[in-house]
Amino acid sequence: MGLMEKMSAVSDKIILESLEIRKKQLRGRVAHLLIYFHDQIYRNIEFELPLSRKEIGEYIGMTTENVIRSLSEFRKDKIVSINGKIIEIRDLETLRSISHFG
Repeated sequence: MGLMEKMSAVSDKIILESLEIRKKQLRGRVAHLLIYFHDQIYRNIEFELPLSRKEIGEYIGMTTENVIRSLSEFRKDKIVSINGKIIEIRDLETLRSISHFG
C-alpha cells in the first residue's frame, strides 16, 4: 500500500508540473524549467543542462527555435550566461519573476 501511495504522489507531481508549465507563455516555460533545475536538481546557479534544446522544446511544448530564442533573450538581458550546455543564472529574481508571470 505504501508503494502505491508513493507512486500516486509521484504521478500527481508530474501531472501538476506539466499543467503548471502549459499555463505559461514561452519565456515563462523556459524560465520555469531553468528554475526547476536550479531549485530541485542542482541547487546551484551554474549547471549543465541535462537536455538538448530539442528535448527542452518537446518537454515544454514549444519548438526548438523558440527555446533557442528565449535562451538568447535571457542571455542578451543578462539574466543567464550560456556557454554550450553550461548555464549560469545571473539574475535569479528576474528569472523567478518571468517564470511566475510567464
